Amino acid sequence: MISLKDEFVKQGKKLSRRFLIPLIVFIAFISFSFWVIMFHARMDEINSTAEIFIRDVNITFFEIEYDYNHSLASLLTAYYEAGYGAESIQAIKSKLFERQSPSFELTQVNFYRISEDFRIFDTDAEGYLDMDLSSFDYFENNLSRLKPGEVFLDRITTEIVTGDFVLVAYVRDRDGTFFSIGLKFGGDQEIVQALSRQVFTKDDAIITMNKAFSDAERNYFQHSLESGRPVFRYVPFLKADYYIAKNSNYGNHKLIVTITYIYPLFMLISTLIIIALIIVLRLLTQRHLDHVSHKFSGAMEIVERNVTGFHLTGQAVVPEPVRTDILEIHAISNAFSKMKNEIQSSYEEMTAMNEELEAAYLENQDLLSRLETLINVPDYLLYLDDIERFLVRSFERILTLSSDIDFAYVLVIDEGLYKFLDSRGFGTEQLNKLKLIAGKFKHEKAVVLREHDKGDLYTLYPIPEVEKELRSISQSLVIPIRSDKQYYGSITLLTTTRSNHHLTHEDHRIAAYFAAYLKGYLMIKEFSGIEEELKGETIYALIRLLEKHDPYTKGHSEGVAKLASNFALFMGLSEETAQDLYWAGIIHDMGKILIPHRILNKPGRLTDEEFDIIKKHPVFAYDVLKENKLMKNIAEYIVHHHEKYNGSGYPDGLKGEAIPFEARILTLADSWDAMTAERVYKKSITFEDAIDDLEKNAGIQFDPELTRQWIHFVRSDRYKK
Repeated sequence: MISLKDEFVKQGKKLSRRFLIPLIVFIAFISFSFWVIMFHARMDEINSTAEIFIRDVNITFFEIEYDYNHSLASLLTAYYEAGYGAESIQAIKSKLFERQSPSFELTQVNFYRISEDFRIFDTDAEGYLDMDLSSFDYFENNLSRLKPGEVFLDRITTEIVTGDFVLVAYVRDRDGTFFSIGLKFGGDQEIVQALSRQVFTKDDAIITMNKAFSDAERNYFQHSLESGRPVFRYVPFLKADYYIAKNSNYGNHKLIVTITYIYPLFMLISTLIIIALIIVLRLLTQRHLDHVSHKFSGAMEIVERNVTGFHLTGQAVVPEPVRTDILEIHAISNAFSKMKNEIQSSYEEMTAMNEELEAAYLENQDLLSRLETLINVPDYLLYLDDIERFLVRSFERILTLSSDIDFAYVLVIDEGLYKFLDSRGFGTEQLNKLKLIAGKFKHEKAVVLREHDKGDLYTLYPIPEVEKELRSISQSLVIPIRSDKQYYGSITLLTTTRSNHHLTHEDHRIAAYFAAYLKGYLMIKEFSGIEEELKGETIYALIRLLEKHDPYTKGHSEGVAKLASNFALFMGLSEETAQDLYWAGIIHDMGKILIPHRILNKPGRLTDEEFDIIKKHPVFAYDVLKENKLMKNIAEYIVHHHEKYNGSGYPDGLKGEAIPFEARILTLADSWDAMTAERVYKKSITFEDAIDDLEKNAGIQFDPELTRQWIHFVRSDRYKK
């Protein structure tokens, strides 16, 4: 009997004489792998270099753009007061040509005058006069919001027709039109070429750019742009082209990087040699392995059948006897039999342990699910302003976290009665029909989990309509809804003797967690109410001070406030907008406090100088309120409530829709109250005379569309004089 080791040593000596063949194969494999690695490394290197090239292009163009935009902004602002006449335009052009960039060649400077409806009505650029730009969203989006004197700076772009790089800046003139300066540059392609030569510094890299590319080359560039990587194309005689297309913030750049490779020829010759060696090695190896396998293949097949036929969950397998003169195969067969017995024994133990682990896993999964829900509680506490809706959401979340229950409800105290917001197991409407008086039952101060003997809960809460349910209760968990100052209601969870449900200490902990959140929410709500009340009292104090200073405003401010807010609701605007208009109406004349009493209450006609002082009262109010984050928007409405739709108002002479929408509403409310309100010092005009006055001044003083809506409003039931 010969050992397996001795048999393989014997045959191995024969194979060792042919050691050179495996060595050659190994060397060939290493060479090929090295070539593949170098190829991909070079591909990544070229792609990274291309990204650096695009970065340098962006940086270079941005520096030039920033430099020229700074100069344009300074020049347009500096000549705004003097006006953009011929001398100013020539001066601007001269200063721009004087500061030529060392990189870009400024080849042309043109001016453009653009009307409010975005038509070029004056320019020195050939072919652009009378061009209509209104169809381009770009001008509407970027220029329509500019105020007089405000400058809009564009980015460097490529002109579609010529391909030249241009930079344009705009400023809004006093008459509402736009003045623009456009710069056209040359030398941009030379900059890009120079950057490519600086970045691609390898000696064997040849860069090709800005030539007439073929259709095939354009397809390679398109594929490179879509994939974000270079496209490789082998060129005969040991060369390869990498087609690279990259987008920068200033255009699309295409370049071909040509690299010389020495590996392909080497790989071709090596592959042929390796194939021949592998064929010879395969024949020799097969002959010797056949001789070796013949000695033990039969015995190994029996061992294999014994191993593959073994199943833990099936019947015990009787191993076939192994007949061989190889000691190691006998040892493997005997070891397998011993191992089989040990595995079967261990399997039985592991099955029992697995059942225990599975039960523990399910318990942990349930705990993790409840913790996840608990952690997500604050996602709705911060966004619900409706207390009742907030409590219903809290109730629903508690039910998902607690153990199985039979009954549950959430209630609040409303005008001395319990109001049930939601319930489980009960009918919410039926519970509310009971009209339970809140004072008859005990209010818990903290979370309480109680065990109940059969019927004792009904003793505490003798409610005949739900007697059957109350007498079956075995546990109750009460979560009070209260702040430090006030008791609002409670959330109650109940289990019965009829079910297997049971409230645990974990449920009590979750309830305590929610009670703390409910308390925090309610305290925040109470504080917000105090803050809003304090704001209102402060504003009313200012109005009372104004009424002492100017008797005319007595009752006027409140009348304007009610008219403006009611009109906003009539038009379907939001409650927040209506509230802002109410406060704006209350304090719209607050700036008159700073007007001298001798002018404000002068019995005779005011001089022009005195009237100019009177016209400052919206600005006085705006200066006081604009820094207050709660009143900032309201300040904008107040400062413009004396603007007129035709632009003849004050303080800024705004026209049409340039006047804030809410300020136009405030103007209508102010004028209507002044015309129709009866005061001790003046008589009102008739309703129809007031309507006539509005219609005459629609489009002059008032917004025409808002005037039409106002007339519908004052003729409707929503109008409250």
